[in-house]
Amino acid sequence: MAVVIAALGGVAICGAVLTLFLGTLRDAAVASVLFLLFGTAIVCTLASLTAFAAEMTLASRTVRTEVDEQQEARAQEAAEERKAAGQEAAQEAAGEDAPPR
Repeated sequence: MAVVIAALGGVAICGAVLTLFLGTLRDAAVASVLFLLFGTAIVCTLASLTAFAAEMTLASRTVRTEVDEQQEARAQEAAEERKAAGQEAAQEAAGEDAPPR
């Protein structure tokens, strides 16, 4: 969304520059057209920056959530591995304490 709005701002700036060149060639008063085009460019630029900030906030929130979930899953896997290793060690220790047959 931010990219689209920024592109519209760029188009408005290009239109303003074209109007300046055409106005110079024709020696006409084009103040109202320039005011409209530059005003549109400024509004589009501000809107695109706002949209960009909102999109980055949403994206970073999603990434942080996914990273937290992955870290929790890894911690749970590590805890299960430690538990399994502890049970194996206990079984081995119990096997050593048993009398030979």
